[in-house]
Amino acid sequence: MKRVQRASRVLGGFIALTALLAAAALSLDRAVGQGAGVCENGVVITTPERKPDLIADCEALLASRDALQARVKLAGWDANTPLEDWEGIWLWDDRVTWLALPSRWLDGMIPEALGRLDALWGLYLDGNRLTGSIPDTLGELRTLRWLDLQRNELSGPIPDSLANLANLVRLNLGQNDLTGPVPEWLGNLTRLTRLDLAANDLSGPIPASLGGLAKLTYLELGHNELSGRIPESLANLVNLVRLNLDYNNLTGPVPEWLGNLARLTYLRLNENSLTGSLPDSLGNLVNLKRLYLMNNKLTGPSPTLSAASLA
Repeated sequence: MKRVQRASRVLGGFIALTALLAAAALSLDRAVGQGAGVCENGVVITTPERKPDLIADCEALLASRDALQARVKLAGWDANTPLEDWEGIWLWDDRVTWLALPSRWLDGMIPEALGRLDALWGLYLDGNRLTGSIPDTLGELRTLRWLDLQRNELSGPIPDSLANLANLVRLNLGQNDLTGPVPEWLGNLTRLTRLDLAANDLSGPIPASLGGLAKLTYLELGHNELSGRIPESLANLVNLVRLNLDYNNLTGPVPEWLGNLARLTYLRLNENSLTGSLPDSLGNLVNLKRLYLMNNKLTGPSPTLSAASLA
């Protein structure tokens, strides 16, 4: 009987120990999922006590990890891999400066925690299946030069918080399901060289403020629901190489000043409701390779075009 009692006590103790270890493992898994201790374990970041900002970057990435890898596991995003070897991560001067995860079958929403990567220069999440709205927190990335979220399933308006991104050089939000107007404040992002908002459901007029983007070389606004006239302020965009306004509801004449955009190689105005005759000034576009005008309400003869392929 005593042997049975001792065996029972041993078995009970073993069960209790097993439960305690399981609870501890669960607690550790939760801690790892939240970044607690992982970024300071000496493996992910060497000499972490000297790099508090990099620890904060690491914790922001771990807070975003589960949302980003819903379908596909991100290589190296764990406690056993140095941060510089995590997939899609680039470091500079002990900060995370690039996050590039294009075409990785990521789905779900863009994690708000990415807005804590306050030394980020480039954020590339294009070609995935991300849904929901663009988080306001991305407006905290004030050092950002390149933001590419195109070819996802993002919806809602372009958030006003992005007006804080005064250092942006490229903004690519095309091929999503964004709605609302093209924001006026885009004209304040004067370092932009490329702006792509094509293939969304944006509506309303093209804001005149875009004429302030003097460094712009690519302007892509096609395949939306934009209306009204092509604003005269766009005549200031003398560095434009590509202007795409096709598949909208634009009205009024083809502007005379288009002939002054001497660097244009690609001009798409097709599938609108433009009226009147084509201005002779288009013949000044000696670098033009492609000109698309079909399915408007244009009248009269076509001007002599130097090398353009007219469609």
